[in-house]
Amino acid sequence: MWLTIEVPSQAPLVVEVVGPKATIGSDPACDIVIADDEISPKHAELRELDDGRAEIEDLDSGAGTWVGGVRLGGPATLEGGERLRIGRTDLISSLERPDPTERALTRRENLQRLVTQSRRATVLASAAVAIAVIAVVNAHVVDAGETFQVGAEGDLQEADVVGVAPCDDLAVLEASETEGLEALTLGSQATLSEGDPVVAVGYPANASPDDELAATEGIVSVVEQTFDIPNDPSVQLYPNVIQTDAAINAGNSGGPLLDLNGALVGVNTLVYRGRRGEVEGQNYAIGVDRVAEVLTDLREGDSQAWLGFAFAPLPQAVASRQGLPAGLIVTSVVPETPAADEGIQSGLSIVVGVDGEPVASFREYCDAVEGLNGQTVKFNLLEPDGPRVIDLEL
Repeated sequence: MWLTIEVPSQAPLVVEVVGPKATIGSDPACDIVIADDEISPKHAELRELDDGRAEIEDLDSGAGTWVGGVRLGGPATLEGGERLRIGRTDLISSLERPDPTERALTRRENLQRLVTQSRRATVLASAAVAIAVIAVVNAHVVDAGETFQVGAEGDLQEADVVGVAPCDDLAVLEASETEGLEALTLGSQATLSEGDPVVAVGYPANASPDDELAATEGIVSVVEQTFDIPNDPSVQLYPNVIQTDAAINAGNSGGPLLDLNGALVGVNTLVYRGRRGEVEGQNYAIGVDRVAEVLTDLREGDSQAWLGFAFAPLPQAVASRQGLPAGLIVTSVVPETPAADEGIQSGLSIVVGVDGEPVASFREYCDAVEGLNGQTVKFNLLEPDGPRVIDLEL
C-alpha cells in the first residue's frame, strides 16, 4: 500500500507502507510521523491484508479518522484510491506507486531532494506537538553547548533541552515555533538491507568559512550491530548502530541518516578508524529502532542519568604528573542544570566516584548509574579546593 501525504503548506510526500501493520500519528515512535497539531500521538493503524489491500482503524483519536468524508466507527478496508483525512492532513491510498507514468527520480535528483528537505528541516525527526517542535540530536552535541536553536533557511528559533540520555548519546530539544520546519518520517531497520543506499546529512567541517549543509551518499554496510570498544575509556557501548560507508565527519553528529525515500533510518554519531587510522569507511549512526525506544521517555522530559555536564577520562599521563587519581574530568557544564547549581566547574571538577563506585571511563559511569534514575546519588568530586561529595538526583 502507498500513501500520498498532503500536509498543509508542505509538498506532498509519497511513502510506501511496509510490514503487517503501521501506526500513524504525531509521536516520533510511530511508523508514519506527521507534523500536524490536530493529529493524536497514536492516531490510526494500518494493517496489511493478504490480497495487497489494507485495513485502517482509528485509535481513539480526538479528531477521528475519516475515509471518503465519513468518520470511522470501526475498521475500514482500503481498495486504493480512497482519500483519508486525519487532523488537517489528507492521505490518498494507492495499491501501486502513484503517478507510475512519471519517470523515476535519478539518484542525483533524490540527493538534491533530500538536501532540500533537510535544509527546510534542519532538525532531526521533528514532530509537531501542540504548538511545539521537538528535535532529536546527539547528547554529546547538547553537552557541548550553552544555548540552543533550531531553524530553517537561516530563521533560527530558541530551543530548550527537554531530555538527555548520555549513555545512549541521544537528546531532545523543543522549540515553540514550527514555521518552516517539517517532520522527517521515521523508517525502520526491519526494512533495510545490506547494500541499500543511504544519505548522511549535516554540517561537517570543511574548507569553507561558512556553514554549509552537505550530503554524502553511501550504502548500508551492516543494518544493526553493537559498537563496542571495551578498552577505549572515552567511548560508551552503543547497543544498536547502523554501519555505513557514507562519510560522517565532525559536525555531522546528530544529523539524519536517510534512505532515498527521505525516511530517517539513523542518527549520525561516530566513526571508527582503528588505533592508527588504518581503518576506513566505518561510519556509524544510532539505529532508528533504538532512537524510537529512547525517545519515548526523553520527549516527556525524563532524562536518563544526565545532570548537565559532559566529561572525558582524565589522561593517565596528566593524572600521574599531578598526582591525581583516575577519574572523569568535567569538560563542559550546561547552565541552569543541577551540575551548574552545585558549582561543578568545567576543566576543574573531576568525578572520581558515583554511588560508591570508582569511575574512570564512560562505560564505568554508565554502569554505575544504571537503574538509578529518579534516585538521589552521591558524587565524589576532586576539585582545586579539595575533595567534595554532593548529592544529585538522577
